Amino acid sequence: CDKLFVERQDVAFAAQTIACYLQAVHHRSTFARLMLARVLWLLSLDNDKGVLIHAFETHGKQLPIWIWIVWIPQLLMSLCRPEASQIRGLLRGLSAKFPQALYYTMRAFFLENRELFAMDNKATDATSSNNRGLASAPPTPVASAHTPKHTTTSDMMYFRTRTGHVVAVPMSHEQIADIPGLVGASRSNPSFFGSATVLTLDVWLEKVATGELQKTDVSPVQYAEDLLNFLRRSHDSLAFEMECMLEEMIVRFRPEPEDELLTAVHSLLHKCYQLPSFSKTEPVPKMLKDTLSRVCNKFFMLQPHQKSEKHIAFVDEFKDPFETDFMLPSFDRYVAQPTDDTQDDALSEPTLSQIMDRLKVWKYVLQCRVRRYGKRHADKLYLENSSRHLVELSSTCVEIPGQYLTNHEPIKELHARLQYFHSTTDVLLRNGYTQRRVTLGGSNGASYSFLVQYAMTYMTRCDERVMQMHLLMNRLLSRHKETKKRHIVFHVPKVIPLTPRVRLLEDSATNVSLGEIYELECQAQGKDPDFPVKLAIFNDICDHHVSETLLTKYLHRMLPHFDDLFQFRTAFTTHLALSSFLSYAMHVGERTPHKLIFSKQTGH
Repeated sequence: CDKLFVERQDVAFAAQTIACYLQAVHHRSTFARLMLARVLWLLSLDNDKGVLIHAFETHGKQLPIWIWIVWIPQLLMSLCRPEASQIRGLLRGLSAKFPQALYYTMRAFFLENRELFAMDNKATDATSSNNRGLASAPPTPVASAHTPKHTTTSDMMYFRTRTGHVVAVPMSHEQIADIPGLVGASRSNPSFFGSATVLTLDVWLEKVATGELQKTDVSPVQYAEDLLNFLRRSHDSLAFEMECMLEEMIVRFRPEPEDELLTAVHSLLHKCYQLPSFSKTEPVPKMLKDTLSRVCNKFFMLQPHQKSEKHIAFVDEFKDPFETDFMLPSFDRYVAQPTDDTQDDALSEPTLSQIMDRLKVWKYVLQCRVRRYGKRHADKLYLENSSRHLVELSSTCVEIPGQYLTNHEPIKELHARLQYFHSTTDVLLRNGYTQRRVTLGGSNGASYSFLVQYAMTYMTRCDERVMQMHLLMNRLLSRHKETKKRHIVFHVPKVIPLTPRVRLLEDSATNVSLGEIYELECQAQGKDPDFPVKLAIFNDICDHHVSETLLTKYLHRMLPHFDDLFQFRTAFTTHLALSSFLSYAMHVGERTPHKLIFSKQTGH
């Protein structure tokens, strides 16, 4: 049926495909469970009659609810499409039976869509007020002339509707605010909305008249809010404990001003390295000057919400030295008035090479400052100084996050519960970014470490999909004799979104990146780790700057016994081969040493 649907593009074959896959899952077919993602994708191709949704509703009721846990991100995204009412039933079932498998992701989804919904409403109100202003303005001679004009795509505005369609509205339409069912701001290109169906205004108004809008007039924010309220009512004490824990982690582990400035300095230095080859006397480009000016304004111009004692102390300590080094004279002054005085000033202006040297000094100073936050131990913070609530937290209900990504039905009674937070928090510097690593003690006696990362929303979604892909690849590898005999599996770090910009990423105190090993070697030899950054001298780097035995010597120091070294090398090379295979298959680039992280304990 699936092949026939691909060939003929007939919705009837798609309905039969959904029925076949769901029945196979009901009869415990392992292969069919891998095709649940395709079932969810087929639902987005449904027609106005709802044939595919009907097939899904008919055959999906008999399936165990736990098989959808792996696909929670896709189920939440389905709340933005016409099949939302059916998917809502699945999510309610998961909320009732496995609340902790769903809560973190659904909470982040709700906060993200609430924020987008508020921004879209502001944009819609602004568009409506502008249109009303244009409508009330006196007509110009051009506007009053009855000259026929051909409508092109450039004369159209595109809006998303509550049902997931896209409506093309002529720019000449004066009462856009009166068109029912439109949400969000207008776009000039329908491709912004993805593969959604584009309807003309007349067709959309006809659909509204037939009552289609009333059937699906529920936004994703309303669906997510309803599901969150249902979960909190069903598990009120559990939801309260989880919410308090998350709020503490989000607020207390925000990057310090020094952390953010270190990230900005690292980015500026990286931007300098991306410039074309330069001489030591080359002046600073205007683009870099503008960037330095924006950095100064961002970090040292106190806003009302930043007037805390900590931020004021940061400004007092770093503002004057930073501005002395980087607040350069205006570039336009030398171009507009090339007098003798300005020429002398220009000669005294620091060169690009000097700016890079100063950035390196600031990077080193800030790294030392960040690594010594703790008063008694370097690279550590005491949790009692950050959050008393987390120090005293002990729960018999809250589970350690990330325990539901298994290939069998979860048994909640066997999951590790959160007993305590470790008293110290690690401060990590990886690839120029500062991160906090918290360690949770489980009821099974094990410790679970997570990085509290501030990342863009699209990065978290991307990492969630990569995690799912690794899980599915492990299922495929377990079906083949040769890979199973050699215990070849992908290591799957858990990604738990907390808000649209904050997430937990599973980590370990034994993890180290190849970039860190390289920097340790440079530190031991007194070399500049930022020296070999140009691709043009790659061969020279390999021959003279990085020895062939760099990693081997590090492993020999770390693993003195030969049997441990042999086992480690076997695991390390296996996972490096798997990573290289996926990078080649998926055209993944920029696999720099700082992004290749492995465990010193297991080699994964």
